[in-house]
Amino acid sequence: MATHKTIVLAFAVAIAATTLPVFSHAVAQGSTVFIPPNHSRENQSGEHYDTVQANYTRRCTSLDGQFTRLRASMASSSMLQQASALHDQGVAHCNGGARLQGIDELTAAIRQIGAIPRVTL
Repeated sequence: MATHKTIVLAFAVAIAATTLPVFSHAVAQGSTVFIPPNHSRENQSGEHYDTVQANYTRRCTSLDGQFTRLRASMASSSMLQQASALHDQGVAHCNGGARLQGIDELTAAIRQIGAIPRVTL
């Protein structure tokens, strides 16, 4: 067992010894080295914020489609009219930028007519 550990350690040292000078030489030559992007407050475009907003938009669209399909298969009733009003309010919030509130209202409208809101990716 001790010889196995010695061989592995010698192999790791050999790899480190051969790659370290190559990296140091690349830096000395001025080659491009990966530098992470600037994450200051001034540079908030792209990345996480845009992904979250796109997910909210996708969720609004999905819930709207679910409600529309469910409403088409149901008979008219006072419960459906109340849910439709809540649905319309949720769509207005989604379109107006208050997507989290719109998602909550669309989810509530689907539940109000007795269905389960589905998460689609």
